[in-house]
Amino acid sequence: TQTPMKKSRSMLDMSEEKAEALDRFYEFAHRLDTYETGVKDKDLSFYSRYLGGDLHFIRFETRRMKNAMDLIRVNNLHLNISKMGATGGGAHKYEDDWKDLLGVDMDKEDELDSLVAGMQFVMSDVVGECYTFQPARKKEQNCAPH
Repeated sequence: TQTPMKKSRSMLDMSEEKAEALDRFYEFAHRLDTYETGVKDKDLSFYSRYLGGDLHFIRFETRRMKNAMDLIRVNNLHLNISKMGATGGGAHKYEDDWKDLLGVDMDKEDELDSLVAGMQFVMSDVVGECYTFQPARKKEQNCAPH
């Protein structure tokens, strides 16, 4: 049996329409393991004390963005979303598609700023975790002197 997801306390202060949209997302995230080209990354999901609920990550390769938009549209996950933050080339390349197909405006953000802000949030919010960075090692080259 799966443990039910903890829902965000922010659901207490929202309209019925938005609460229904968030419920649709929770139902969707609960049943989603994979969808063609998108993968729910269970290793990255975590409980957020600040948000009072679980934070989930679903990733799609940029080259398959149309599939992601179809998944969002079919599951009505875009309802009640008027603007969404996005980074990188895909934010520019697919901006018109998001607006035309889903009615969602892209709020283009700097990629590095977003990464740093996200890391700051996780490091301050997630208890009992330790984060490290290990740069890739260069392959040792065995070259004979000339």
